[in-house]
Amino acid sequence: MLSAILLHDLDLWPGQGPDPLRGVSILMRDGRIAAVTPAAEAAPTPGCRMVAAHGATAIPGLADVHVHLTTNSDLAQTVDNATYRALVPGGEKLLHGPRNGWRGLAAGVTPLRVMGHRDGGDLELAGFIRRGLLPGPRLSVAPWVISMTAGRGDLFYPNAWPRQPLDVADGIDDCRRVVRTPRKLGADFIKFTASAGLRRPGTRRTGPTIRSRRCASSSPRRATAT
Repeated sequence: MLSAILLHDLDLWPGQGPDPLRGVSILMRDGRIAAVTPAAEAAPTPGCRMVAAHGATAIPGLADVHVHLTTNSDLAQTVDNATYRALVPGGEKLLHGPRNGWRGLAAGVTPLRVMGHRDGGDLELAGFIRRGLLPGPRLSVAPWVISMTAGRGDLFYPNAWPRQPLDVADGIDDCRRVVRTPRKLGADFIKFTASAGLRRPGTRRTGPTIRSRRCASSSPRRATAT
C-alpha cells in the first residue's frame, strides 16, 4: 500500500490573496500534507505515486461552522426536520452521520462544527473519527442546544420530543450547571441560544441576561460558547 502521493504541477491558492501559486507540487504522506514545493524541484521517491495534476487548482479545506450532522441523508426520502427528530430512533440518526460527513469531505469540507442533538451519537461519531476507526471530516461538537425556558431551543421543539432537564437554563446557577455537564461528556463547545429567533412566528425578544451568558461561556474550560 502506498503511503505517499505526489500531486504534481498544479496551482495552489493558499487561503489568502487574490492569486494562486502557479506550478507547485504537493506531497502527501500518511494522509497528511508533508511538503509543498515548486513543481520543477519535485520528484517522486520510491513507493510514492505521482499524479499529474496540471490544470487543477488546490485550495485549503473548507469549513462548515453550523452543521446538523445526524439529520436525514436519504435524498430519495426526505422528511421534515420536526418529524425526523421526534420519530426516528437514535441508532438510525447515528447511521446518517457518516454519510453526511463523507459528502462533506467529497465537497472539500474538512472540518465540521456540529450542532448536536440528543440521542444522535454526534460525540461518539467524532470520537471514532478522531481515533481513526472511521473516515470522516474533523468534528467539533456541541452535544445539544441549551436555552432559557420558552427560548428558541425550548419553544419550538416538537411536542413528540419532550425537553429534558439539562436542556433549559434559567439564571446564573442553572447556566453553570447545564454548561458543565455537556463539557464533562466531551463537548468541544456549547450551543446556547439567547432568543427565540427573530424570523420565527411567535418570536419573543427575551433571553438570558448578559451576566448569565457570561457565566455560561466561562464555566467549561477548553470549550467555547456559541
